Amino acid sequence: MRNKLLALFVLFALGLPLPVLACSCVEADLKGQVRSADQVFIGQLHSARLITPEGEDDFPEIEADMQPQDVFKGRVKPGEAVRIRTGLGGGDCGVPMRVGRFYAVFMDRDDDRIGICGGSQEVDLRDMDDWRKRLRRYSR
Repeated sequence: MRNKLLALFVLFALGLPLPVLACSCVEADLKGQVRSADQVFIGQLHSARLITPEGEDDFPEIEADMQPQDVFKGRVKPGEAVRIRTGLGGGDCGVPMRVGRFYAVFMDRDDDRIGICGGSQEVDLRDMDDWRKRLRRYSR
């Protein structure tokens, strides 16, 4: 690890291009995000753990257990644990996660990974009723 940091510092000092991690996705409106997802729910994050990369080209991920509170689309059942994976956020398109917080989750049926490009994000408790109304309306 120390050698990697030293190498990055040397590259930066020499002005050589550094690899940049940036998330770029086409933003869809909430209605489009609901339509393109197989499963949509608001859930609370109960536990999370860091998955360290196996190879040099892999990135760390968070594996987390969510408990759906409100299900708007899909086969997920309220109260039934759902395991998800996401990046760390800040450039890898992952959703920054904190245990105890609530999230709007948009998932594909055959993939446990979520990200900001699909619409998944933290839901502030003050906005919960508004989220529920809009998700209910768009999931019909």
